[in-house]
Amino acid sequence: DEVTSGHRVLPEIIFIKPPIQTLHVPVFDNDAHQKLYSSFSPKLGPNPKKRIGIYASADINVLHFPADNFFSAGEQVTFSAQDLPALGYGGGISLGWFGRRLGFETGIQYSHKSFKPGRQLLIGESLENSKVDFQAVQIDLVTIPLTLTYHVKHTGNLRVYTLAGVGFNLIAQANYDLNIENNYPLPLSITQSASALAANREAHRIREHILDGATFTSKTHVTAFVGIGLENYITPVLSLFVQPSYSHQVPLNGFSTNNGKNFKNLNIRIGARTTIQ
Repeated sequence: DEVTSGHRVLPEIIFIKPPIQTLHVPVFDNDAHQKLYSSFSPKLGPNPKKRIGIYASADINVLHFPADNFFSAGEQVTFSAQDLPALGYGGGISLGWFGRRLGFETGIQYSHKSFKPGRQLLIGESLENSKVDFQAVQIDLVTIPLTLTYHVKHTGNLRVYTLAGVGFNLIAQANYDLNIENNYPLPLSITQSASALAANREAHRIREHILDGATFTSKTHVTAFVGIGLENYITPVLSLFVQPSYSHQVPLNGFSTNNGKNFKNLNIRIGARTTIQ
């Protein structure tokens, strides 16, 4: 304590008012969310992004079989034209460049398709003949697609786009399955044996492949396709997509004719893409 002129002087006490604290409640900032995705989103990103993908596919196919004429026992047998439906499956890998609005994608795809023509031909006379049943056609197809995409809408991490392009298709292998039932008069003792009955029925597979020497144009065709895609980004570099499309074979002069056969296809791809640059 201090004493001045006989009076006690108390030390000065200063009260400091604490500052008022403001409580900040987290609020979803859509603009910040969009800026985050602008670093990799094809719609918002300023530079094209290089992306690779992998996918599985399922399809509904229609193979147009042209009319065919055969001669049996001196008579002409005509098979009318057919549209053969079939289910198929496959998969592939893709490489694409996606910008703000437009994108380009290519890659390689494998697909397997099996058709059942159901055509039967009787060869020989009335008493001695063979019934040939054209039972199935199995095709292994390799396709290189060239696809242009156009971004339609972007909401959050969800992207909607349309697509169109052409596909160059090579029939890597084709199997033609034939069942033959022979009808020849045989002695009763022979016809009762199991080996003779088995010999009367034959199964044959005619196999064609890319190295069998057939002309290249007989194993290739071009398709044009259109579709739509839905892509969802689950991380800044990884997305999942669903992509249905319709394709139709384009006949060209001296190319892409398949001896009159024609393919139509409704395809759906399910896969993933990731940004690599």
